This record gives sequence, C-alpha cells and structure tokens, in this order.
Amino acid sequence: MILRFVPALGLLLAASCGRDPCPGGACPGSGCDEAVLAERMTALRRARTDWSPTSGVVPDYGQMAASAIWHACPTLPGPMRVLLDLSVEHDFSATEPRTDALADVLPGHAPLDLRFNLFADERRALEPALCPNLYEIATSTPRRPDRAWRETMFARCDLGSRGFLDRQEMLDAAHYDPIGLFLLDLALLDRGVSPTLAREALRELAFSNREFRPRKEQRLTHGPVTADPLTFDTPELFIGPDKLHLDGYTILSLQDGAIPEDEMQQGFVHKLYDLWIDERPAPRTGDDDHLLVWIDRTVRWSTLFAVVFTARTSGFEAIDVAYLVPDGPYHVGVTRLSCAHHDKPPLLGVVLDPRGDSVFCDRQATPVQSDEELVAKVTSCPWFRFFSGDVHAAPAVPAARVEAARTLMAQNRPFGAAGPPVPPDDPSRVELRIHAHDATIGCNGTTTTLTTPEALAAEVARCHGPQSDSLDLQSDPDVPMQRIVEMAIAGRLAGKRVGVEESQ
Repeated sequence: MILRFVPALGLLLAASCGRDPCPGGACPGSGCDEAVLAERMTALRRARTDWSPTSGVVPDYGQMAASAIWHACPTLPGPMRVLLDLSVEHDFSATEPRTDALADVLPGHAPLDLRFNLFADERRALEPALCPNLYEIATSTPRRPDRAWRETMFARCDLGSRGFLDRQEMLDAAHYDPIGLFLLDLALLDRGVSPTLAREALRELAFSNREFRPRKEQRLTHGPVTADPLTFDTPELFIGPDKLHLDGYTILSLQDGAIPEDEMQQGFVHKLYDLWIDERPAPRTGDDDHLLVWIDRTVRWSTLFAVVFTARTSGFEAIDVAYLVPDGPYHVGVTRLSCAHHDKPPLLGVVLDPRGDSVFCDRQATPVQSDEELVAKVTSCPWFRFFSGDVHAAPAVPAARVEAARTLMAQNRPFGAAGPPVPPDDPSRVELRIHAHDATIGCNGTTTTLTTPEALAAEVARCHGPQSDSLDLQSDPDVPMQRIVEMAIAGRLAGKRVGVEESQ
C-alpha cells in the first residue's frame, strides 16, 4: 500500500525544492485521465444549472475547474501546477493549528503555497512552444495598462490561431495569468485531452470571479441583468452582515445592519472620509475614482446612504453597488449610485474646459468666451457675496489657469445682511420614495403610487425637463435592501442617474 504513494511523494518533494520532477515538462508515459476530467466537468455543469442568484452566493466555478484539472492530470509540469494553485482562493487567516481547507480541492498543494517564482526556469523553457519570442515580447512591453499588454501579446504571438480565446476574450479574461492559461492549454492537449473538454475547463479559469467576489459571509441582493458595466481593479468596500471592511481593515461593527448610533455621533463619516483620503492621494487616475460596494442584503438603508454620501464627498465619481445576475461569466452585476444633492448644479461655480468654459449661477450654466467675461459673470452672481463656490477643470487645462480661477473665487466678499433666496430644485427631477409595500414617484408637480420596478420604468419615461435624467431615491428605514436595489436597477435601466437622498 505504501509503495503506491511513492511516486506522488517524490512529486511533492520535488515541488517543495522548486524542481520539476520531469525535465522539459513531460514524464515518460504521462498523460491525463480524460474520464476523470469529464466526470468533474459534468458535476460543474450540474452545479451551474442548480445555482440561482436568489441564493445570494457568488458561484466559484473557477475553483471547480482547477480542481478538475488537478485531479485528472497529476503529472502536469511544475509551472502549470503553480498556476492551478494560484487560481484558487486560499485562506491564510486561520490561527494555528492550521487546517487545509483545500485538501480535497488540490490534494498535495501545500508545498506550493507562499512560494514565489517556483519553476521560473521551467516555465520559460515551456514558453517557446507557444510563442518563440514570448519572453522578449513580454518583458519589453510595458505591463501597464494591462489591456494594452494583453493586446500586444495576443497580436505578436498570434494567440488567436490557438482557437482558445479570441482577442476580446483575452482582454476581458479575469485570470491573473492569461499567457499561463495558453501554456496550460498546450499541456492538456499534449497529454491527450480533447480540445473541447480542455477549453471548457480553461474558460472557467479564464473568467473566474475569484478576484471579483464578496466576502464569504455576505449574501448579496439579486437582479435580472447588470445595469452598468463591470469595472475591475477598483477600490472595494464590504458592508455587512455584521461589519464594515475597507482594504482589509475592519472599520466598525454593525448592529442589525445599521451603523451604531454612538459611531455616528463620534463622526463615522469623517473617519471613513479620512481613511479614503489617506489611501487615495491626489492626483487620481484610471479607476481610482470608482468604488465597488459589496453590500449584504440585511444592511439597512441608513448605512447605504451614509456610505454613499461619504464616498461621494471624498472624491469617488462612481459608486457601483454589486448584486447577482443569472448570466455569466461572472454572475455579478452593478448599478451606479451617487449622492443626489451633490449632483445638483451649484449655486456658484466655474467649469474650465478647452472646449469652452462655463459659469454656474443660481444653478444655471452660462457659456463664457474669455477670462474677462468669466470674471464679470462670477462677480455679478448674487452668490459671489456669500461663499467661494467651486472650480472644476478638465485634465488638459493648465494648472496656472486653474489656480487663477480659484484665486478669483476665493477673494474677499462684501458680505451682506441676507443672501438671495435659494432657487427651488428643478421640478423635472424625479423623486422616488420607497415604502414597505409600494413607492411614490414625483415629477413636475404630480405624484404617482406604484408597486413594481417595471411600473417605475414606465413612470419615469413620462418625466421631461432639464433635470429629468436624475432620480433621487429615498427609502423608509425598514425597507429590505433587495427592494431598494431592484428600484435602483429599474431607474438605471430606464436611463436615469440614480442618486440616494437622505430620508426626511
């Protein structure tokens, strides 16, 4: 009985020393057990059929696919075993003594954990079979932005001819090592696995949501389709069920899905704001102004509002709330929220843009053709007497011009006894208040009661006016998060900019 395990033991010892037990990547008589792979992929398909977004749990088909290949092909080259190991989420947070949660998923994987650059030489020896100059191309091409690097690799190595991933799929693949997947494809085909079966498993790895998923204890809301495009490599905030996490730090504990009153009194909003400012120093580029929020379905409306308000005021231009959808490959959709009152035109402000500058006064924008005209419009605005206003500038505007505009806006003002009346909100702005069993929608002086998200889409289509593209969303305190997200999705799908507004 012991002798049956000697080859496996030798494989593990070699792995622990960073050597491939089979130089060149192939052992005499080695191969894959296609029957084992087929059986496990059948189980994966069954799991996909049985899964429902109403479960609140994001499926992990990537882990099932990695495990299927691992069990079917025990003599894969060392670099390919490392790739499979890194394709599966590991939990190293447990206290001693540790238990291996992946013992059945990737049996014998432990020697590969926490060891970087294992089999680097062996991997480089495998690469010419895929692309003769792969190493030179990969190292001479700037890795950032990643999509440009992938596109260069795809074109110069003629990866489209492999019949595995096409160009767009190469760009969209979520896997950390798409070139490694092409090498693994070669290894599986060399070991007798049919292209159809091999690529079914590899595509699950390519579009795994391992790096795009909530915490294990969270249960998400769900919706029919994604309302906004998914964005990757963005800051993530995890809310609920009992804690609020940011960048691996526990910010606070929730009570029944709400921020405790004492935390609010102690300035939770300022605390989170300061953390974000510290973590995100200006200037920001790329997706730094996007925030992805993973929110448990038990979280209260007040918590969502406080978080969105804080994120918006600390510089996040897009706050995406994640939820589950039936369609793959990731089964995650997002709907974009903002803090509504921050989206209203300013009482006083300047927008600098090479295409044309504008001055806002009483929330009305006026184009200006020169700096002299800009100064005249700003100083003649009745709100110039009472506060400094805002200056927004496109990236191409010279810094000196931005500073000059800010100096103008910061000049001392002859404060008067009373300010002008604040203009009312534009009546064309859509206001939605969600109740436990229905919702009320107001627009242009009329209020309508509705009960379903589908009815909301029909109602907002009737609203017309300067600000009818904006929907202010409010909710009663005890409305379930599922219903709030459903209404937000319906508003986004109807073409509205959905902002959350504090309930009165």
